[in-house]
Amino acid sequence: MTFFILSGLTIQSETHDSTEDANTALQLYKKYEELTAKGEFRNVLRQVYEDGRKSGWQIGDSTTE
Repeated sequence: MTFFILSGLTIQSETHDSTEDANTALQLYKKYEELTAKGEFRNVLRQVYEDGRKSGWQIGDSTTE
C-alpha cells in the first residue's frame, strides 16, 4: 500500500532496515493527517484499494516468489 499512497515509493527491496521502516511509517502518518485535514482520506483509500486490486497488488515488473 505504501507504494500507492506515497506515489511510487519503494522500500525494503533487498534487505530489512528498521530505520527505513520507521521513516516510512512517519511519512504514511503525515500523509494520513494531510488527507484527513482536506477531507480526502476516505476517497484516497478507496482509490488505493481499487488500484491495488486491479494490479493484483503488484508494482511494475515485480514478481512474486
